Amino acid sequence: MAIVLPIAQVLIAGALFAWGHQQWHTGGLFVPPARLFCFALNAPAVFFWMLLDLFPGGNAPDIFGLYFDEVVVLVGVAITWFSVGRDLDIWRSRRPHTRKRMTAPKVLFNLFLLG
Repeated sequence: MAIVLPIAQVLIAGALFAWGHQQWHTGGLFVPPARLFCFALNAPAVFFWMLLDLFPGGNAPDIFGLYFDEVVVLVGVAITWFSVGRDLDIWRSRRPHTRKRMTAPKVLFNLFLLG
């Protein structure tokens, strides 16, 4: 999962950004729904986009038809979903917790220890 999730989510986010470019209207405060959906789907990765405000810079070049800020978000998407996939892998690899049966002598011994 740690490999599959980041690849799939980066492809989905890239497709949503490209689709958002087609929906873009000039003027006003319109944000394409595809771009908003991408930000909602990858909310923790948007933190990387907000970090761009800390660095002064001019217009960065487009990379593979995406704006520079979108490429930064894609890096955040990969990092976010890698950590999610890694946690899922760790969670799935744990052995199921087997509950040991409590017998009457064990209960009495535990009560003795508490007293």
